[in-house]
Amino acid sequence: MGYTTNNGQDFALTMRGRAYATLESTLADPARIARIIDLETRNSALVEWIYGSADNKDDEILNWTFPDVSDDLNAAIWNLASGFYKAAAANLRNALELGVVALYFQVREDSGKADFEKWDRGESETPSWGTTKGCISAQSSVRSFNAAISAALVEEAHEFFKFLCNFTHGRPFDGLGGEPTNSFNLAGGGVPALVLQAFTRIADLVEETTVWIAMLWLAAYPNILRGRNFNQRFPTDGASWLLNKPRGLDVLRWASSLTPNPHS
Repeated sequence: MGYTTNNGQDFALTMRGRAYATLESTLADPARIARIIDLETRNSALVEWIYGSADNKDDEILNWTFPDVSDDLNAAIWNLASGFYKAAAANLRNALELGVVALYFQVREDSGKADFEKWDRGESETPSWGTTKGCISAQSSVRSFNAAISAALVEEAHEFFKFLCNFTHGRPFDGLGGEPTNSFNLAGGGVPALVLQAFTRIADLVEETTVWIAMLWLAAYPNILRGRNFNQRFPTDGASWLLNKPRGLDVLRWASSLTPNPHS
């Protein structure tokens, strides 16, 4: 017996229509439209933010890694709007992981290592968190931030990544007494569908993922704040908008307090 809808039709064959109907329902509310536009704008701003780290440097690594980060964030937003909430969270996991991998490659490149070239040629596997965490945590600016506020920034990012893995691994809940993380519990088995609580929750996770990627890059490259185009793209409080989470604002305050050293 197959997976069927209430009227006996094969569920897979009705998926497109349900997705379109869910998208229409999602966009029927101006507040939800505004939230989606805000998330899209954050993704666009993140790309320019990250490219600020390559100011006055070769941006080959970003050109071959960061489009996938942005694409996964876009896919998460599309799945969010269409009612595929678990899939949206899985996209976020991918975006965060590759955002960290891209940062690892940039840090290694700046220290004279050819890890990216080997990976880009298919000679090496994508580095795991076990590899990337130690490298990024050892970056002098990241160590400086951690010491300044007694934090462990990359470890915290990894904890958030492991939380997102709950959705990817199909776990029913994110722990004993936790929030739902599989399709049935998120949407009562009726995926895709507009579920207001799930929409709000996954939208918040899209924003939080964007913040994590931005703050990790800023901790490693605080001169992002002083890039040539920064003030045009992020006037006044723009950076605090992009980093609008407690730890993100911690990193922003720390980076803002450093002695200017533009285009290093």
